[in-house]
Amino acid sequence: MSSFIKPKKEKKRVIQEKFEYKSPVQTIKRSKRSLGVRINKTDVIIPRQVFKNVNVVERKIETKELDKVEFTFLSDEEILEGSVTEITDTTFGGPKSLYDMKMGPVTTKDTCVTCEGNWEECPGHFGHIPLAVKIPHPILYKKILDYLKIFCMECKKLVITDKRLKIISINKIKDEQKFPRIIKDVCDNIDCCMHCKNKLPIYTFLDDKYIKEINDKKLPVTYEEISNLFFNIREKDVEKLGLDPKRIHPSHYIISNLLVVPTCVRPPVVMSNESRPQHDDLTYKYIDILKTNKKILESNNENTLYNLTNNLVFHIKTLFNNNKGKARDLQGIRPIKCIKKRLERKTGLIRKHIQGKRSNFCGRTVIGPEANCMVDEIVIPQQFAENLTYPVTVNDFNKEKCQKMLEDGKVIYIFRDGKKIIARYACWTEGSPWREGDFILRDNKHYLIDNFISRYNTLPHNSLTLKETDKILRVNYTDDKKYNTYEPFIMPKRKEFLLKTGDVIERKLQNGDWVVLNRQPTLWKGSMRAKKVVIRPGNTIRFNLASTAAFNADFDTVKTVKNRETEKVETL
Repeated sequence: MSSFIKPKKEKKRVIQEKFEYKSPVQTIKRSKRSLGVRINKTDVIIPRQVFKNVNVVERKIETKELDKVEFTFLSDEEILEGSVTEITDTTFGGPKSLYDMKMGPVTTKDTCVTCEGNWEECPGHFGHIPLAVKIPHPILYKKILDYLKIFCMECKKLVITDKRLKIISINKIKDEQKFPRIIKDVCDNIDCCMHCKNKLPIYTFLDDKYIKEINDKKLPVTYEEISNLFFNIREKDVEKLGLDPKRIHPSHYIISNLLVVPTCVRPPVVMSNESRPQHDDLTYKYIDILKTNKKILESNNENTLYNLTNNLVFHIKTLFNNNKGKARDLQGIRPIKCIKKRLERKTGLIRKHIQGKRSNFCGRTVIGPEANCMVDEIVIPQQFAENLTYPVTVNDFNKEKCQKMLEDGKVIYIFRDGKKIIARYACWTEGSPWREGDFILRDNKHYLIDNFISRYNTLPHNSLTLKETDKILRVNYTDDKKYNTYEPFIMPKRKEFLLKTGDVIERKLQNGDWVVLNRQPTLWKGSMRAKKVVIRPGNTIRFNLASTAAFNADFDTVKTVKNRETEKVETL
């Protein structure tokens, strides 16, 4: 049994060398009042008189650990302060529109007017829409109901007095427990306001409307009444609830100016060979809000105002949360993608991108056993092999082989002179663009595009193959009108593209390539192993049962195949 002895640390020897310094002082010697500087592994002794006019300030930086993070709602003043422009125009472009350049560049060629940054540098800036009617936040109806229960509509005060608060020992309760404690006491024991003796109604929320019940009579609560109450609540009453009125005040739950997210959050998509861009769902929803808001300003009829206000609330609510799918796109086919859906769950921006643990150049699926493979092999699906790539540098010895792979459609990307080239666009001319819902017209019969092969593949698929005589049946929408158009189908044609020595191609995975297999949780080095690829039909990763112990695999979870560190894997 061998043991290791920790070696003693040797003292560093400093070699003093003479150094010529062009200054009034020609001969420099080390002294207690000298300043030592190390340049290119050489000690330089500079007298302090050289830095005579420099004041050295020592400052201790106080460091603290992050204790908590609090989220709150912006007040009306904060919204106006953070906004760069007022949105009133319903057109797609120009000042005060949803594509105002003050909110950020619209295309990659534009420059932001606010920060003068380009598409990559500008973080985006918020705008705002001044609403014709003050609206309670449609997502916070439960919180708004709680405030309605404990504040009087007549005197605008907390319905219980300070004496009552002492009886329920509110000062002995933590701040975060005061609000629910007061609500429970009011609902169980208080029938009228203890200040003005006004009888307290029972508030409910039904079909996006607030209702109060007094003497068995149900009456609607107008948005104006709620706004008038919340804006007149005193700060000292909010402090009694254990809240900070500067950060959390009931008036923050009233929307007077609606924030408009920057353009980079809802960029327009321009399809190839089409001049008309496809706008984001949020952009169309903001257009609906602007149109409804304009109608409210122009209307004088009470019934019309009531209906328009309800429509405005619906549009604002579905902008934030459309989980029920009531708001649809222009075609009425699918529910719009609201702000909440873009943020929540695994597919949202936070868990998928900001907190996402998925790396590039990897595939992930369920694992299973495979008896017909070697211990050092891994069976991967064909879909993995079509999407995962292996970098190959083109040289004089493999140029013909790489050119053959490019012509056979086995190369996805080409890197030349620092530029990334998509292989299929380099080897094929651009054909007719496809949209969701398009049909192929052939011999007076309609076929779904899913029944056809890929335009860039020469192998047959299913039963149909595209022809130059085919036509595209496309459904178009303009000004809320639907009409069909028939367009000739343009087939992509092969064009010549020659590889050069020094190019790097990203080819598809092939049998015999080495990849890294990983199963979470990665508890030890055996959780990641190098294995040789075997491509077979199926949708799962399979490997020999002899390899299960290292991965602790019981075939009830998922695994990840990583293939980026290819050269390192091959040396293993």
